[in-house]
Formats: sequence, structure tokens, C-alpha cells
Amino acid sequence: MATKIKGKEYGLEFGLIVFNFLYKSKALHYGYWEPTDEVNILFFGAAQQRYTENLLKHVPADAQAILDVGCGTGIVAQRLVERGHNVECLSPSPVLNAEARKILPATTPVHETTLEEFRTDRKYDLIMFVESFQYIPLDFSLSRCLSLLKPGGRVLICDVFRLDKPSKGPIGGGRVYKDYLNRRDTLGFTCLQDVDITLNIAPTFDLVRDLGMNLLQPLWENAQRIGKANRPFLTKTLLWLFRKKLVKLNKHFNPERNGKSFAEYKTYRIQLLRAPI
Repeated sequence: MATKIKGKEYGLEFGLIVFNFLYKSKALHYGYWEPTDEVNILFFGAAQQRYTENLLKHVPADAQAILDVGCGTGIVAQRLVERGHNVECLSPSPVLNAEARKILPATTPVHETTLEEFRTDRKYDLIMFVESFQYIPLDFSLSRCLSLLKPGGRVLICDVFRLDKPSKGPIGGGRVYKDYLNRRDTLGFTCLQDVDITLNIAPTFDLVRDLGMNLLQPLWENAQRIGKANRPFLTKTLLWLFRKKLVKLNKHFNPERNGKSFAEYKTYRIQLLRAPI
């Protein structure tokens, strides 16, 4: 029996197809925008490259053994290897791991598993989460890092968090930031760096809104119209069978899923933590 693919995995795999077609890019993270940048889908690939460059500035030069949790297509790991770091990658997605193995040397292991199921006797200088921290249970992620790090080892988190507000807002994703801080401090981590790049990431969601409202929604509505005209019974049956999935899909066709809402309900942080010695 084939293994069930989780929504977050096929979402990333879909993103890989889109980004590779539009930009010849296999990076899967958000774009990083400067205030003077023109926010245009044509420049999204360049904004993704800027994200990677900015991220690399926060990787300690003396961190030799690095575990990249949720490595995506291996873009960041490749840059780290080029800089002389000893990197191991970890991801449950066979599709993304296949892409990572294409660009990484054979000496860079790519473990096809989750952090929860990962087993090793090795200890690391740095564990990094590049937009993968939100997918791991908060009660587990940092405590698991403690068991994998050398004394005084570090954790680099680059991800979105949800602000503690009565409403979750129109954009999903992210652990509650207050809960994360409590967990971090309870486990004895020291925060060495804390950089708020929310406003640099937010414009990405203006592009997502435009893509959904001006391209994907019209295509979807047109496909339904053609189906109902040419194959009414089959179309009606399929819409009924997949009605729950379609409710989730329709949430993405929301004009309020934009940069302004992202900045209001989310905070995007780059944090470098040090484990207790």
C-alpha cells in the first residue's frame, strides 16, 4: 500500500513544480523584500535568493556539524557545504529528497524521515529549521534538539509564528509565538540573535493573493463551468465527493490573505539559540 502523502508535503511538491516552471528555481521558501523593491511576481525568484543570502549570514562560521531539518530541495544545504560545513539533511518527502540528492555531494546524507522518527548517535553543533519548525509539535521539537546537540550547541530557527490574538486571521500556519517563547525559556535556551523580518516577508502574500484571485480562481471557476456544461453528472459527483477538500481550497481565494494581514497576525523571526552547557 502506498504511503499517504500529507497536505504539507504535496503543498511543497506543488510549489516546487510552480517555482521551477516560472523561475527555474527549486527554492521553496518565501521571498525577502526590501522596502524599495517592486513587488512583482517576475522578481520573486530574486527575492527568494535574497532570502537565502540573508539566512546564511546567521549561520555560525564555527558550526561544523549541521543538521538541516526539513531541508526542502537542498538549496540551503548546498550553500553550507560549499562554505565547508559538514551537513546532514532530514525530510520525509521522497520527491524533495530526490531533488536535494541531485545537487548535494554523495558525502552529504539525506535522511528520509521526520525529526520524530530520526535516530542517530551523532551530536551536532547546529540544528536548523528553515520554515520547517511550524510543522513539528512544539512540545517535542526543542527538547529533541537538546538530545541531538553538543553541550552549548545552537539552534537556528527561521520561520513564521502566530501572534497571540483572539482571531487566527485569514492566513494559517505558525506556532503561537508566546507558547514558543515559554517553551524555549523553560528548556534553558539562550537567545543569541532575534531578528524580526516580518515586513520583509509580508509582500510575498500580496503575490500569493494575486495568484489566487487573478489566476487560480478564474481557472477553477472556468473548469467547473465547462464540466457542468459538458459532463454535468460527473462534475456534480466529483464536487460532492471532494466537497471537504474544496472548502479548504476556497479559503485560499480570499482577498484578505495579503501582506497586511500577515503583518497583523504573524511574526517572522530569525532566532539563533544556544543550548545549556
